[in-house]
Amino acid sequence: MEEFDLRDCSKAVVAYVPVVHRELLKFFHSQQALVLVLGEDLITEYSQLEHDLRAVRPDESVEMLTGLGFLARVISRDDILHFLSISSAVFALPQDEVMTDFAERYLVGRTVEFHNIFTRWHKKNVTSEQEVNPNRMISLDDFDQEVMAACIDEAQKSSDWWRQVGAVAVREGLILAMAFNKHLPTDFSSVIDGDIRQCFDFGERMEICGAIHAEAAVVSMMARSESSLLNADLYVSTFPCPMCARLIVPAGVRRLFYHEGYSVCDAFEILSAGEVEIIRVDFSE
Repeated sequence: MEEFDLRDCSKAVVAYVPVVHRELLKFFHSQQALVLVLGEDLITEYSQLEHDLRAVRPDESVEMLTGLGFLARVISRDDILHFLSISSAVFALPQDEVMTDFAERYLVGRTVEFHNIFTRWHKKNVTSEQEVNPNRMISLDDFDQEVMAACIDEAQKSSDWWRQVGAVAVREGLILAMAFNKHLPTDFSSVIDGDIRQCFDFGERMEICGAIHAEAAVVSMMARSESSLLNADLYVSTFPCPMCARLIVPAGVRRLFYHEGYSVCDAFEILSAGEVEIIRVDFSE
């Protein structure tokens, strides 16, 4: 970086750029500032980035950004320390765990602006809860409310202190299967050994769970029967997690009815891409 006079630089963007994509370009355009791409020595400080198979080399990212008209350079650990010694620039960073940690390590006492943009999947946006926009809302349909009430009653059978969820599969007005989230190998496992979920917040590390989810239990029940969920409706008391969404779509569910909850990670996108109609059942009327 010695060939650049950075003393008059008033603002700089610092980012991990494994690939050059639209959201990053929009962010860089909005800042109209020097773009500093994390170099290899800085990237190696974060073990979670070692498995990013999409990642091109930092110098390749800079080459692409330069070709698109940005003033961009790879920055090393020594570079950032030198920059800080000669400049009082404001720093703009994407808000994720890597760049937050970078700011805590290197930018203490400096003005830092965090911007909430999607650069890649990371802990914050994987575990955050997103409002679901149902395709349509049902508030007066007696049958849907009746089934959802049964779904909520089914959920109360769960011994899971963390969350009780019920699921009911229906086709042509007939109930095919009902289930709730249930601990295995026994319903008392969480009481005997303690619940492994107590180590995590809502939506975090969803694959670590001592219970079979209600939706997965319904899919399993139907798999053991002579029927299937093809073109069936599935009612759930709480909006499904991504793992259950990945079961619901290939099972052939036509419509998903839910009462409450949020989409975590990409559950909503999975269901929508699978052409599953999403409907919220409302009891307010």
